[in-house]
Amino acid sequence: MDDKNQLEIRMTNDVPGIEVKQDENGRTVIRGYAAVYDSDSQDLGGFVERIMPGAFDEVLKTNPDVFGRYNHDRLLGRTSSGTVRLFHDERGLRYEIDPKPADADVLQSLERGDLRGSSFAFRLDPSKGHEKWRKDEKGRMIREIRGFSFLGDVGPVDEPAYRATEAYVSKRALEIARGEIDPCENPGAPEPEDEDIEDPIISEETVDARSNETLVEDTQEPADAEERAVSLKPTQGMADAAKRGLKLHEEGKSGDGLKPETVARANRLARREEMNRDWVVEMNAWFKRHDAGSKSDGWDQPPDYSPFFVSRELWGGTAAKNWAARKVAELERAGERSADEVVETAEVVEAVVEAPATPEPDYRGKIAALKATALRTKLHD
Repeated sequence: MDDKNQLEIRMTNDVPGIEVKQDENGRTVIRGYAAVYDSDSQDLGGFVERIMPGAFDEVLKTNPDVFGRYNHDRLLGRTSSGTVRLFHDERGLRYEIDPKPADADVLQSLERGDLRGSSFAFRLDPSKGHEKWRKDEKGRMIREIRGFSFLGDVGPVDEPAYRATEAYVSKRALEIARGEIDPCENPGAPEPEDEDIEDPIISEETVDARSNETLVEDTQEPADAEERAVSLKPTQGMADAAKRGLKLHEEGKSGDGLKPETVARANRLARREEMNRDWVVEMNAWFKRHDAGSKSDGWDQPPDYSPFFVSRELWGGTAAKNWAARKVAELERAGERSADEVVETAEVVEAVVEAPATPEPDYRGKIAALKATALRTKLHD
């Protein structure tokens, strides 16, 4: 398969929820959204993706034969037989699947709330303007998808955590994100617009300031590609989980002992406010500490949701669990250090600064070099 038209897979976690309903003809149908418009994906391996409104218009006009599958493997239906129906509205790409009697176990899992994610497989053609690459104000690489050339399958998945690998993201997209190839290396591809990937503007004041940088800054190694800014904006899936948790809390299902700051943070998650590093680290630690609770029977069963389920939703649900673990790893790769490491590093630097002066002429240079080394080195695992 040509790398430029490689099959890709995208996951949609908790946005919006999948449901099992009876349609107007009395049939049991599985309904959900395979994709939503204008929603930032999680990090896909160096870039963030957005599906733009109307992106499915072109491919749906071709009346494609799309399979309905569970976990991209088990066949549930297909559009050519009428057992799968696709709709595109202002929210995104919606699907309906008529399951077989043999799929009763899938229906039961959906009704129990065990399956909360959807996904779809696709190809796009860069030469037809199906994508646009740019950097946003935070320096993140953004891939805007504006069209598709092929839809393979849609349906529910039981593990919607995204894997940023070539089995899910095209090799070409990963290479563009890493800066290994140019986005416009495609025959017939549109020229990039001026506002796309652009060089920073450096003012005279910035040049003057740089000329006065300290020796500590001069001795630091150049920033690696992984040290770019890490986005800490919650995903839509986290926001939706927090909203569910807040609703259940208002219904009195959160039990006793819920901290007020948990509710306050849930409101911020629901608004998708930018998080800080300490909050992300604490979120990751919370899910690790309470992971055993999700293994008990009936903890997430409606209508009598357990207080633990409500607390978990207030923290952002499964979407937040996967996201927080990934973001902590990204922060570590980007050179972020834990609070303990920062304190210990500061103590080392302070000790060096307060060391008795010596008559050596390069004493200040050595002190600066030691400080730089201390700031770049993790003092413990």
